[in-house]
Amino acid sequence: MSMKKDKLERFIESNRDAFDDKMPDRSIWLSIENDLNKNERNLGIYKINILKIAASVILILGVGVIIGFNLKSKTNNIDYAEARN
Repeated sequence: MSMKKDKLERFIESNRDAFDDKMPDRSIWLSIENDLNKNERNLGIYKINILKIAASVILILGVGVIIGFNLKSKTNNIDYAEARN
């Protein structure tokens, strides 16, 4: 693999002038910019969705813990000796 890379590098170096005079069309750069901007916007939406999911999970776990403590405290107050009479 490195032998192919070396050949390619030597070819590019020896033909550098042939590559440097070519400029890409402006529409190509505009297309690349639009794609980058679109990806940045989608990433922001993705971050917001992750935060919403994380907040929902924390809320559900918190409510579950509160309900669990309340149920546990109610069952611990039962006097079984008194319940037999």
